[in-house]
Amino acid sequence: MDKLKVDAMPLWERLAHANKPIVLYGMGNGADKIICELEACGIPFEGVFASDGFVRGQVFWEHTVTTYAQAKEKFGDMVVLVAFGTHRQDVMQNILRISGEQEVYVPDVEVAGSVAFTESFFEAHKSEFEQAYELLADKESRELYTSMLNYKIGGEISRLMEYTSDDGLFSQEFLNLSEDEIYVDAGAYDGDTVQAFAKRVGNYKKIYALEPDAKNFKKLLKNTKEFDNCVCFNSAADDANGNALFAANAGRQSALNGDVGQAVQTCKIDGIAPDATLIKLDVEGNERRAIIGACEVISKNKPKMLVSAYHRNEDLYALPLQVFEQRQDYRVYLRRFPAVPAWDLIYYFV
Repeated sequence: MDKLKVDAMPLWERLAHANKPIVLYGMGNGADKIICELEACGIPFEGVFASDGFVRGQVFWEHTVTTYAQAKEKFGDMVVLVAFGTHRQDVMQNILRISGEQEVYVPDVEVAGSVAFTESFFEAHKSEFEQAYELLADKESRELYTSMLNYKIGGEISRLMEYTSDDGLFSQEFLNLSEDEIYVDAGAYDGDTVQAFAKRVGNYKKIYALEPDAKNFKKLLKNTKEFDNCVCFNSAADDANGNALFAANAGRQSALNGDVGQAVQTCKIDGIAPDATLIKLDVEGNERRAIIGACEVISKNKPKMLVSAYHRNEDLYALPLQVFEQRQDYRVYLRRFPAVPAWDLIYYFV
């Protein structure tokens, strides 16, 4: 196996020496995190623009938000930092169009935190990153892993767009899904992945769906009411049964939070689905604790698992190493589905 090769020029070093105005594309939580990192590095930015339909003369961080055309008229050549996330193909195509005219980067900052991925973070954990790389079972996974690390350090949009899959979440042949599956969907949102699973397998034994957000849970119940043997829990997958505060203010990025939010029930997968054969974890940064709460199932059953690996900076190395502490006979695959920034990065354990 080839050794892991990371050779990207660090984004924040590049920005510190930029000889063009730095302008943000997008507002909101992601932009806040990027601006905080710019300030920490002593890097000024000159303006903010948004997609045409979102421009209403608002002010963001003391900058009047403009359209791209207005920003181009004001600044000419710019360094554009994409500061929002999207799954929409038309929006991603617009980002690519702008990248044909400007120098465009997509900084990688934590979904479940506020820290940017930097070269120094990679160097501090290089050994763990290399260990995780060596666990990957196929060439596609290793190429994607390498590309993602180079993207995270360098922010280059070309790296971000490499090695994405248009197949569905459950379409990977190595999953070998059957009608005997007992599926746990932790972070079931409005039932979209429950529906995708049921459509993919046709018949199954049982579905357990967990969703802590009250509004999403109502949608989950509505969207799964026609499914047989589907039990829904208004709960969050965690390492213990109990309660926790849940910040339900960011759609898919709502998450357990130790400081703010509404109290929600937490549960261990070991307790609700000890017979699980397939587990999906997309729990907004709580994946490692959810794995602890499923350690008995993992040790005894070796369920197939789909684990999101993009919420925290350490996910790319920490999640596979954690699972391998439980069992060393998993084969590990990495796949990613189109999104900006590096969302929908999924580890498959089979």
